[in-house]
Amino acid sequence: MAGFFFNLGRTVGSGLRQGKWIFHSFTGTEQDALLAEFELGRDLAAQLLQQTPAVSSPASVALLAEVGLRLVARVKDQRRQFRFHIVQAPEVNAFALPGGFVFVTRPLVDFCEGDAHEFAFILGHEMGHVLHGHAMDRIMNNLVLGAAGRVLPIGGLAGQVLRAPLAELLHKAYSRDQELDADDLGARLLVSAGYDRGAPLRLLRKLQMLPADNTALASYFSTHPPFEVRIGRLKRLLRT
Repeated sequence: MAGFFFNLGRTVGSGLRQGKWIFHSFTGTEQDALLAEFELGRDLAAQLLQQTPAVSSPASVALLAEVGLRLVARVKDQRRQFRFHIVQAPEVNAFALPGGFVFVTRPLVDFCEGDAHEFAFILGHEMGHVLHGHAMDRIMNNLVLGAAGRVLPIGGLAGQVLRAPLAELLHKAYSRDQELDADDLGARLLVSAGYDRGAPLRLLRKLQMLPADNTALASYFSTHPPFEVRIGRLKRLLRT
């Protein structure tokens, strides 16, 4: 994925908006923080979509729209504006940017073979990272704290064009607990939206059965907890 995001990582949105997001994250109201988070995510998403085309296949677009709408309808706090994209990239990957911008690469969609229930778990998992604040925390920890280490005043920070290696940022692993929390919320959203509650276990077992030398998928799931841990936890959750 590093090559895919090479140019993207060189200019990460507007420095003013990043500074605004930082400022509101610490000093503004919750609504201010959510708005600034959305604006930062929108800038990052725009940069990404300049580097790689979105998939225009009617079947894929329809699947994305149907599943995304059903999951978003089950979110209790509707203040975030989720946006979903399938992008044409060689790697198997899915990731979320602050503010509700969720991306899935075409190979991962193909792996689901049109199964909306399995696809719903992938989207739900990434939505979980947004709703739990993981996507925001990852950028805060890696982008903001590096700059804040220079003890800049808010005005100076807001006025700077902050630059960060976004490829490295998106590759940086969430913690094990964050991944498991995203699994939990993704499964809850999936069930609440009326999808098959067995889909998360089915998808994870399919992935677990892949050959060990399948490097494309291995690179994506290497940062996740072991499959047996995820499956065991979801089994207990889905019983209820």
